[in-house]
Amino acid sequence: MKVLVLGTVHFGESSDFRRWDARRPSTGTFDTLLNTLTAFKPEAIFVEYPAPSELALSSQVSENSRRIFSLSEEIRKELGIDWYGAREKARHLLRDGEFGQAIPYLLALYDVPSALLNWKRLTPDERESLPRKVAEYLESVSNPSDEMNLIAIPLALKLNHTRLYGMDAMVEDVPPALVDELNALFNRLNEEGRFRQLNDTFEEIKAVFLKSLEKGDLLEFYRYINSRQVLESIEKQWDILSRFGGKLGNMKVRSWLARNMRMASHILENMAHLSADRALVLVGASHNLPLERILTAAGVEVIHGVP
Repeated sequence: MKVLVLGTVHFGESSDFRRWDARRPSTGTFDTLLNTLTAFKPEAIFVEYPAPSELALSSQVSENSRRIFSLSEEIRKELGIDWYGAREKARHLLRDGEFGQAIPYLLALYDVPSALLNWKRLTPDERESLPRKVAEYLESVSNPSDEMNLIAIPLALKLNHTRLYGMDAMVEDVPPALVDELNALFNRLNEEGRFRQLNDTFEEIKAVFLKSLEKGDLLEFYRYINSRQVLESIEKQWDILSRFGGKLGNMKVRSWLARNMRMASHILENMAHLSADRALVLVGASHNLPLERILTAAGVEVIHGVP
């Protein structure tokens, strides 16, 4: 079993403490990268979006997920179906090539990535035939500036996939009441110079990104950000938090590990159900090394970066 973990920066919205307003790349700058990933021939593509089962079992509704919770519940009531029934119906419709008809059922089970993928393959007339609220929701999340829309969906369409697999975990990094305190901790450690090397790494990442963007081809940027040197430098932030962040810093580190463990669990579970031998995981670069260690321990051959 081979899993290619492709680290990326987040081009869309992100709650990461360290984030920057990256210039939104045009779709053409990803052509060479997409051709290279197509040659890898992944049988499943995983994206950093909450897994449907995580959303279904979550007892806390985050602000980002509130809208899909409400829409999914409304669709299930109208269809007279539960979450498990929606999952089975979506599977059958996708198997039969009924992509438009499958979309409401995919949203009913919180599978936004797959719904969006199949929305992108419909003609304008086919989109018009969908219920208005479904069409309006998908139009609103069809963000041309995030990595799911720029990389995962175009690649899935090239490979004629009918599903994308959300594998993120619905976990709070720290209890909501401590978020401001955590941000203050990051700021304090930064002012103390603890993140100096990490800040230099992020400045280099920006410079390489802008240089690649000017050339109109982001392939070399993705090779750079997935290099072992860059990934190890990014990961040092967790060592700094555990050494100098006290109880709150260690709480953040432990929850980060738990999140990556649950990500890996969703990857392994879906690959087992699919009997898949090759998969692509598109994820923020900070997740690369934790996922490598967990998946390798499970007997998976992990490939980082662009082959």
